[in-house]
Amino acid sequence: MSLNIRSASLARFLEVAGELGLDPEPLLLRHGLSRAMLDPAECSFLPARVVIQLLEDAASASSCAGYAALMVERRKLSDIGAISLLLRHQRSARAAIDFLVRHKGLLSDVLAIQVESEGKFSVVRVELISDVYSRQAAELGVGVIISIFRSLLGEHWCPHEAYFSHAAPDDRRIHRRVFRCPLRFGAGYSGFACLTSELDSPSDFSEIELKNYERFFIENLPVVNRESVLEDARKAISLLMPSGKVDLHLVADYLKTSPRTLQRRLAQEDTTFMRVYNTVRRDSATRFLENTRHSIFSIAEQLGFDSSRSFTRWFSQEFGISPKPWRQARLRKD
Repeated sequence: MSLNIRSASLARFLEVAGELGLDPEPLLLRHGLSRAMLDPAECSFLPARVVIQLLEDAASASSCAGYAALMVERRKLSDIGAISLLLRHQRSARAAIDFLVRHKGLLSDVLAIQVESEGKFSVVRVELISDVYSRQAAELGVGVIISIFRSLLGEHWCPHEAYFSHAAPDDRRIHRRVFRCPLRFGAGYSGFACLTSELDSPSDFSEIELKNYERFFIENLPVVNRESVLEDARKAISLLMPSGKVDLHLVADYLKTSPRTLQRRLAQEDTTFMRVYNTVRRDSATRFLENTRHSIFSIAEQLGFDSSRSFTRWFSQEFGISPKPWRQARLRKD
């Protein structure tokens, strides 16, 4: 099954292209797109791989590593379409995240969001679940969630810190201006930290009465893949993996279903839990290895292995080569 992203994710793409002196037409044509297909009013969905590659190509063609960040800077909450109304009226930022997780098909197949609260600070992880990693898509995803927080907490709100698993660009001025907080590149995940109290701070725009219309409203909005248990499982595994505690029961519990039901629904998509788990691990392993700032030890931790030795043994069995030579060969190829 192909992964899709709402066309509204490319809001401000054309605007940024114009400001950077980039002619977007050749790029759109190369990827089978048109200006009309990028109109948020269309409420359509585009193949995730196409959107991801378009963003990377635009950044390369414009020689601007902050292309997606510039899109974030110019975005308005209304750019994501009709669901912005429901997000705007959630009682808090945490409620808005819960809403997006609960109705994950409204935005994208490829974003997994999780809040991890511990004491004074909380971390909002925003992971790109795709076999092709993209710095532009990762920065756009984190930026979109930050913009939702700002719409609820006020335009002057800033994260405590922002994290990206890819390497830092040579020039960080755009990123500093857009995200307005300390930036940590080469981290184990993408997302941002904020005060836990900010997560639960009541929104000035919350309207309880709107809840009466939420179900009807959502049921009449187009979704990406409303019943994609395979992608739900991939997202859950990706978020749970660093804990080293991933099994059928935990993932089923995360998805609020029973292990038997999860097994049955995965079987309906011609796969198994272990096959999905291994695929997520393979995709994550190669993505992390491509970033030389990640040590073998830290990659092992992110993938849930208890040691770099066990990770190396697993990787060698899967790819027929150990991690270090694989990384060196990839670097020579690039």
